[in-house]
Amino acid sequence: MGGGSVLVIALLVAALGWLHRRTRDLPDAGWGARVWVQLTFGLYLGWVCVATCANVALALVGSGVPAAGALATVLTLVVLLVVLAVFAVTAGRLLTHRWSVLAVAAAIAWGLGWAAFARYAGELRSIPVTWVAALVALLVLVLAALRSVRLSRPATR
Repeated sequence: MGGGSVLVIALLVAALGWLHRRTRDLPDAGWGARVWVQLTFGLYLGWVCVATCANVALALVGSGVPAAGALATVLTLVVLLVVLAVFAVTAGRLLTHRWSVLAVAAAIAWGLGWAAFARYAGELRSIPVTWVAALVALLVLVLAALRSVRLSRPATR
């Protein structure tokens, strides 16, 4: 996996973000539209965000960065914090339907939960990465809940 694959998956994230931006001002067309557009593409966007981070990690290892050790741990922690920042910006500016926010958050938290488990029980065991991945997953869910509550309230003028 190299820089080309990182570029392709980053473009996929951008395309899904663009899709959400284009559909955010459409009127609510009922439960079917929420499921097929907001929920489905929200899950996809969240999953691709986590997959992008995994792809970056693979590209770094492929370019010679060791998969274990202090440098790998620091870079992984930075990537996890980038996931949190990307979600915060995306949920705050791009996602205007609570179903989208919740779907993106669920997919990201699920992916980070698996990353935390893998770093706890897998070959590349790292307790700091385990805890930070779990904490970022929790923070994503908290931010999503707060944004969802805000979006469910009627707009005041």
